[in-house]
Amino acid sequence: PWNLQIMSSPTGPSFEVPDGLQSLLQDFTVSVLRRRPANLVHFAAAYFRRLDLVNSAVEGDAAAVLTVPAREDSGAETDDDLDIAAAAAAAEAGKVPPWRANRRPSVAAPSFDPEKSEATYQRKILPKSDEQRRRLTETVKHILLFRSLDRVSLSHVIDAMQELSVKARDVIIEQDQEGDNFYVIERGIFEAYVTDSVSGERRLGVTYNHSGSFGELALMYYCPRAATVIAKTDGVLWSLDLDTFQQKVLMSAFKNRKKYEAFLAAVPLLSELTHYERQNVADALKEREYDDGEPILFQGDPGNEMFFVEEGSVKVMRRHSDNGLETQVNHLEKGAYFGELSLITKQPRAASCYSVGRTRVCVLHVSDFERLLGPCLEVMRRNIDSYRSQLREIFGDATSAAAAPLRVEASV
Repeated sequence: PWNLQIMSSPTGPSFEVPDGLQSLLQDFTVSVLRRRPANLVHFAAAYFRRLDLVNSAVEGDAAAVLTVPAREDSGAETDDDLDIAAAAAAAEAGKVPPWRANRRPSVAAPSFDPEKSEATYQRKILPKSDEQRRRLTETVKHILLFRSLDRVSLSHVIDAMQELSVKARDVIIEQDQEGDNFYVIERGIFEAYVTDSVSGERRLGVTYNHSGSFGELALMYYCPRAATVIAKTDGVLWSLDLDTFQQKVLMSAFKNRKKYEAFLAAVPLLSELTHYERQNVADALKEREYDDGEPILFQGDPGNEMFFVEEGSVKVMRRHSDNGLETQVNHLEKGAYFGELSLITKQPRAASCYSVGRTRVCVLHVSDFERLLGPCLEVMRRNIDSYRSQLREIFGDATSAAAAPLRVEASV
């Protein structure tokens, strides 16, 4: 660790260089000089993106792995730079031996590209009892990578998964080995270790306690395993083969992203996000449809989801405390959003929302809301006062307004 203060002048501000910056920039500079990329900007973007991806995979951040942007330039020269940068970043991260990173065919092989992938998928069905299917269905409910799967695709994935009983100290995957399966944990404690390729030092990266998944990075990017995963206790895993993972899980995530990208770009709130951040939001969305007049949420209920109006419209109704009658306080069209401030304030819903005509909404769960919409929170908080003023005009009661944290006037 090193700390260096740079003074712009005797009276000017001082800047503390963070630990690790020097080695980070040195590794990047060496990679540039060794590989001489044709496009330095593309090389740098791919290098640091993959470096972050490798670290995220070791730390168990499946969302970061899933949402790495696809290449935007299909030129051979640019693709070459991206592949070389990906290999270099993995090597400098100490998670892939440098000799492997220099062999582009094995380490820097092109990542799975849904747009170019041919429909060669052969459905795989492994027989399961009703009890096994029930357990597996419950186990995969909280796997982020599976969220974009429709009912049919999820059924195909479950059909292809194989149950594995493991014993304590069993090695499930080994760092630097080729990967051919994705793993979902039903029960048991598993530890992921990373061995530094230079010093040989092994450190604990992440511990999985009876839930979670691992192994996706190698299947997405045809690269060696980034860590060694060892069973700490006896347990049960479900494995998914490479073809099914790519053709069902990754293909579904890709289609889901493409479907929502244009829609989210037109949502004013999300203008605060970068294109990459909006892609992350697209990956986390789930779709729901409502018939005319069907309730979407009720006043007084706890809130754990935020909604975007994709098609149709929504009327927002506020119930009077004295007579129980509802008054319409807003009408939301395509691109509007609602339900967000209940998530911010941790308060019950302050209004009820009903579909007008056939309505389709995109739903973002509270866990994804907090993880992905950080840059938008200040914008949403600024609208609390606007909503309270609106309620005062309708009800003439400051008390009612103060008790209503949910903003219903969307910026459309």
